[in-house]
Amino acid sequence: DPAGVVVISPRSSGRLERLTVVEGDEVAAGTTVAYILSRDFLTAQGDYIQAVRRAVALHETPDADGARAVAEAARHRLVLLGAPESLATSLADGGAPQDLLPVTTVFTGSIVEAHARVGEAVEAGTPIYTLADLSVLDVIAAVPLRLQRRLRRYARPGRNPRLQQLRNTGRGGRRRP
Repeated sequence: DPAGVVVISPRSSGRLERLTVVEGDEVAAGTTVAYILSRDFLTAQGDYIQAVRRAVALHETPDADGARAVAEAARHRLVLLGAPESLATSLADGGAPQDLLPVTTVFTGSIVEAHARVGEAVEAGTPIYTLADLSVLDVIAAVPLRLQRRLRRYARPGRNPRLQQLRNTGRGGRRRP
């Protein structure tokens, strides 16, 4: 199913510092699969910290609304780069900036292909992994009728394979529905 396959890539350029999964691993939605050392990410964190400090300093002044808007825009930029909301909250509360930008998964699935290696320079959108939801899989196979009952028996509980009988077009030929 094409909707169940995505390419995992960073939202910012940088150097790939760490990979946390390998091909074949099953991952949950939101799992961090890689870390990027990104100048844009470091700059965005610094900008957000400054904007929050300015908003606090200008509280109850005529410039307070503008300072809050700048802080909110800086927070939004962090999130667009792929930073978790929890990091933005931590920075606003005086927490320390992170050196590495986490790259996370969008849904639960299996890593079916790795595209990058640690130490590589990556741009925003550079494929790191291909993630697929393998809970539903279409398989086309020629299975003798006497063995089709076994397919149903070995299917996962609650999931039955949909079997369609095909006509034989001749010995060694292709089968058609």
